[in-house]
Formats: sequence, C-alpha cells, structure tokens
Amino acid sequence: MNWWNQLTPEQMRLVVLALGGVVFALVWLWGIRARIRDGLAERRRRRAAALAEPTAEGLAADADAQPLGDLAGVAARDPFAHQRLVDVEIRPIRREPEPSPPSGADALPLRPASDSVPPAEVAAARAEPAPAPQQTPIPPLRLRPAANAGATAEESRPRPAEPMHVILTVMADPGARFTGMEILMAAHELGLKFSTQGVFDGYPSGEVKGKPVFSIANVVEPGAFPPDRIQALQTPGLLLFMRLPGALAPLAALEMMLSHARRLAARLGGTLCDERRNRLGPEAIGRLRAQVVEYQRKSRLPEFS
Repeated sequence: MNWWNQLTPEQMRLVVLALGGVVFALVWLWGIRARIRDGLAERRRRRAAALAEPTAEGLAADADAQPLGDLAGVAARDPFAHQRLVDVEIRPIRREPEPSPPSGADALPLRPASDSVPPAEVAAARAEPAPAPQQTPIPPLRLRPAANAGATAEESRPRPAEPMHVILTVMADPGARFTGMEILMAAHELGLKFSTQGVFDGYPSGEVKGKPVFSIANVVEPGAFPPDRIQALQTPGLLLFMRLPGALAPLAALEMMLSHARRLAARLGGTLCDERRNRLGPEAIGRLRAQVVEYQRKSRLPEFS
C-alpha cells in the first residue's frame, strides 16, 4: 500500500471514481446479459407453444381417420381426445353358489385312517399340558472398562498447542552501528508500524488489523525504541521475534518474517543471523523450517490461514 500513501487527495479521488465506473459498467453489462437470456427463453417458449398447437391440415387428416372399434371418431392427433367420452357397458358377473357341506343325515361319518392315533391316546395328549420350552442360560458377560473410561471431560478435550518462539537478528558489521533514521526509513519502506510498546510490528496486510505476525525490537536492552530519542539512536543490531500460533499459519508466518528480515538486512547493510547472532545460512534456514513444520504437524494447525 506504499503507492496509495504516496498519492495526492486528487489522485485518490480519480482512482475511486475510476473504480466506481468500472463497477457500474459491470453491473450494467450483467443486467443486459440477464435481459438477453430472458428474451431467448421467451422466444424458445413461444416457438414450442406454436409447434404444439394443432394446424388445419392436421385436423383435416384426423377427420378422415377410420374408427377403431368402439372409439369411433376419436383420432390419434385429436387435441380434444382426452375430453371425449366412451360408452362402456358394464355387465355383472354371475357366479354359481358354492355347495355347502352336508349336514344331518346326509353327512358322512368321519372315520380315522388305519394309521391314525387311537382316540384314547388323543384324549390323554389333550389332557396333559405341553412341556414348557427350555431356555438356554445366558453366560455372564465380563465387562472391562476402556483405557480412557476414567478420564474426565476436561482431559478428553484437545489441549491447546504449546507456544513456539522464533527469534532472528539483523546485526551490523563489527564496529558499525544502525542509526535511528536508517531504521525509521527501512521500517517505512517495509510497511512496519510503530506500536505503543516501542517496537515495530509487521501485519499480514500492512495495516493495523488484528494481531501482528512478528515484531522488531532493539538488540540492546531494554529492547524498546524511545520515541523521543529514536532519531539519535545507534544500535549494533535488531531483534525479530514471533510467537506461534499467531495471526498466520506457522509456516506462512515464518516465511513472512524471513522475507522482512532479508530486506531489512539488505536495506541497512547488515547480516541476517539467528538468536545467538550467528550468520543464518541456507542450512540453518532449512532446519528452522523443518522445526516449524514439525510443530505445525504436532499441534494439528492448518497449513494455510
């Protein structure tokens, strides 16, 4: 957003008017597109309705159609065929009554077959009650509590990730110092914001919204830059620190902090180092990335935010 801050009020007004014109043109084109689409749909509907209406030639051909049995005068393409009535003769079906079983003297006596059970045994079987079905006993179940049965609701909840601190330094050459004016100019070019705690904060969008991704302090204790004496300040280095999780995903926050640290070192003519003020080479940066990725995996944090 550095280019926006460099514009004059008149240039800002022209940019806003241009953007408003573009938005109005897009809305107008979208409305024309909707009207064209509705017009095409209406034309297709009218064409389908015209094709569905019966013509004079079709009605004349239907008039010459031969009757089909009782459906005389109903043509296959008659548009009023579904409204015509057909006389149907309904005749009841007569069924012969089923013969009833003989009774009284005409009834034939029932005789048991040669292999049937004697009447005495049948009477004895009816007198004795039927044996009750045997129930198979259910073996007792041996229930063992689960491994986490004694855990409370608080213990089952996922615990928040332990914070991780990442610290970098930008050191001046031996015997050299960074001046306050150089630090202020570099912070302005990188879009850093000076906070009330006396440190420079880096935000994802360059604007003071939400939490800062990282902060920059003086490597000399107490670390804060005095606002009234920062222009006359001289320091051997700067301290960049960040706490994870933060405003961005861990790996994205590390990349943003590394990018600003490199640009800050190039602008001030210093060297990018670790928290022990040792030069930070490609291998050390790779190990730092691996540590952040492992922390992100163990903490189950999203890769992007």
